[in-house]
Amino acid sequence: LAGQAKVTDFGLARVMPNMLQWAARDRAHNQQVMRLRATVAKDRIGGTLPYMAPELLEDTGFVGPWTDIYAFGVMLYEFFTGRLPFDSMRDESLIRMHQRTPAPDPRVLKGKLPPEASAIVLRCLAKRPTDRYPSFAEVEDDLQALRATYAGGFYAKTWPEHNSAERERLAERGRAHMDMGEYSEALGCFRQAARLDDDRADTWIDLARARLKLWQSNEALHDANEGLRRAVRRDEFSQLYGLLGEIQTGMMLLPKALEAYDKGLSYTPKSPYLWRAKGQLMQKMNLQREAQEYFEKAIEYDKLDSQAWQLLGDALRAQERHKRAHEAYGEALKLDPRSAETWARYGVCQIELGRPKESLASFDAALKLNPDLEEAHAGLRLARHKLR
Repeated sequence: LAGQAKVTDFGLARVMPNMLQWAARDRAHNQQVMRLRATVAKDRIGGTLPYMAPELLEDTGFVGPWTDIYAFGVMLYEFFTGRLPFDSMRDESLIRMHQRTPAPDPRVLKGKLPPEASAIVLRCLAKRPTDRYPSFAEVEDDLQALRATYAGGFYAKTWPEHNSAERERLAERGRAHMDMGEYSEALGCFRQAARLDDDRADTWIDLARARLKLWQSNEALHDANEGLRRAVRRDEFSQLYGLLGEIQTGMMLLPKALEAYDKGLSYTPKSPYLWRAKGQLMQKMNLQREAQEYFEKAIEYDKLDSQAWQLLGDALRAQERHKRAHEAYGEALKLDPRSAETWARYGVCQIELGRPKESLASFDAALKLNPDLEEAHAGLRLARHKLR
């Protein structure tokens, strides 16, 4: 949202040490160390040392909202002056400052700062929790009063009011149109949903999918990139990079498509869809052995993926490994016996394995499902020729 501040990362994540690292830490416990500005302080407490309240630095410290108010006071001081209230190259000195040294008046550095602003900062930075604001609501009250005095009015929160229920209704209707192959109607629904809320990644995922089906490649590429700007969850990044890969494959930007699929797999390494899509890209590049490997990966993560089984059969048949291809097509047909293409290819493998009579039933099944399927007609002619 333009003009809105967002917290994205508190910087508290860390890798737990192993036993050797614990031992090294204990040996070095009493040694002096240089402080990095964004390190995590202390062994048992998460936090960035320049922003940590005195009670966090005590073994028996009692923490609460007042602890966060102290950290907010440090940020407010930094906001007003461009400097930290306490700073030192050594952890020990910085800890002593937080515990014992009164916070300096920010007006020493910024003489034009209103005294009310200085008072808010210094109250937030009081050493004793009971001397600080008891809640952020009271901090906000004083900041609003300060703004009213010096900026002519209170700050009004202007979060947009989205009609979530209507957006979801339109999105669901669009997805139903997609399932029925009505891509123009789906796009219309998704565009209406985007007008209600365009700050969600799934809004742009829907738009990109519809445009991809309509061969609107440049527009789909734009929508996928807009989605990436808004993505938060791993599955959203995975879906969007997968879409980018499909779009770029259609535009014959094959190296970029491969890069997109790899990025998607970095978020969801067990995604059958991404492994299958990467395999299809390898087929386009005529790298059948690599395609086989990726289809096998897709099946490893979803053994019920009939399309992956069929594609595996295609990759094996391209390598003239007809027995294994026959087995893969057989697995695909167990999962989806209404695939005319799979029946036709199953029949071709039967011919290659010296079983043309059996292939007749396979081609017959394919033509019952799709009377116009040319590869089934060609296979049937070949089988009859072999039986003469």
